[in-house]
Amino acid sequence: MKGELHTDGVLTVGQQETAIVKALPPRMKLRVEIAPPDDLDGCGTGVGIGSCFRTPLYPAAGSPAFRTSSTGRAVVTFVMPRTYPFSGTTLPGVEVHELPFRNGQKVWLQARGLKNYRLAGGKTRVRGMASGSGVVDAPPAP
Repeated sequence: MKGELHTDGVLTVGQQETAIVKALPPRMKLRVEIAPPDDLDGCGTGVGIGSCFRTPLYPAAGSPAFRTSSTGRAVVTFVMPRTYPFSGTTLPGVEVHELPFRNGQKVWLQARGLKNYRLAGGKTRVRGMASGSGVVDAPPAP
């Protein structure tokens, strides 16, 4: 199932953020991830050719687990990470290192889940996915 994920559009590094997920199966556990768009520019890093990997997000302290309600909606609250993994290719091999999110960088948020239903005569699996985008607000270091 294809759902919707909405944010306020600005994700501040190191701060608590909230996103709303709609139109997914009810009572589904969600895995929420964030990543910059993977493009020919090395994910917009300017460091060369490579691949960006998704960074998993976890519930902020005191907020509920990432799970849809009985109506298929969820409010997910997380702390925006400071870095994401980047794999650049070099001649001797492949290096994976953390790169910081940049101010004004576009990012993708994705919530995915899998729900098993028991029906007469067997099981049915339903996959759900919702995605949205935002722009990073990275305040300068003091």
